[in-house]
Amino acid sequence: MNIVQYQHTKIDFKYSVSEGLTSVIIPVFSDPEGLTDTLKSLLHQTVPNNQYEIIVANDGSMEPISQVCDSFEVKEVKIKPNRGSYFARNRALEVSNGEYIACIDADITVSPEWLENGIQALKKADYVGGPVHIDRSKIKTPAHYSEMRSAFPFKTYIEEKHFSGAGNLFVRRSVFEDVGGFDERLKSGGDKEFGKRVYESGKYRQHYEDAIAAVHPPRGYKKLVNQRIRIAKGDKVLSVLYPDRFTFNRPSFLPYIINTFKPPWIGNISRGYSNDLPFSFLNYYL
Repeated sequence: MNIVQYQHTKIDFKYSVSEGLTSVIIPVFSDPEGLTDTLKSLLHQTVPNNQYEIIVANDGSMEPISQVCDSFEVKEVKIKPNRGSYFARNRALEVSNGEYIACIDADITVSPEWLENGIQALKKADYVGGPVHIDRSKIKTPAHYSEMRSAFPFKTYIEEKHFSGAGNLFVRRSVFEDVGGFDERLKSGGDKEFGKRVYESGKYRQHYEDAIAAVHPPRGYKKLVNQRIRIAKGDKVLSVLYPDRFTFNRPSFLPYIINTFKPPWIGNISRGYSNDLPFSFLNYYL
């Protein structure tokens, strides 16, 4: 199968590439506070200001998002109505100038060395993902702590499944020019499909880089449940759109019932509990 024939992913770059420049792509929907946190962390990078640009894809053309963009003097792409993060990323890519593309999500923060380390990694590889850590200082509930222990296993994803999350991803523009951008039909799983498409092309090296770590605030129980549902729906859509590349394993009813009513082994839970947490072990176990 010729991967580059997926014409729906083709990016119509409007500007020629500027050698040595990095374009930071940030899709955002209705989260001005999270965008503000992200932009603040990008202000004082060790890379000179004239060597990177920031492009915010305002998915929904929200006025509060526009106000944040104006206050930070960053480039904004307005999208109305909202179409999802992968559509938004593609629209931002179209107006980018960078030889290197850095993808990050609003509400994620990075160190001052993040861009420099990502650029250095792209001089050895073509597609680079890094870790996303949950901010331990903001852990308040068992759901927060559970997410910190299990979220974002991007090293495993890259090494075994050949993709990384688009919330912390560096890619050469030439890769997008060749294999295309994100599948805009997807609401979830677009980073998985894109990364695997890059891998399947057989042309590019993928790499996991610890030095481009990012930090994500913890989410509450309801948001975690919604995320699991969204991921499952995305996996199902992937199997429909690409039946020769992705499969969807529908959960069987019996194991679901057993896991619902059978309590977890207390030994496993106790090994993950720490006495400095702001909730009791009983609360965590229950």
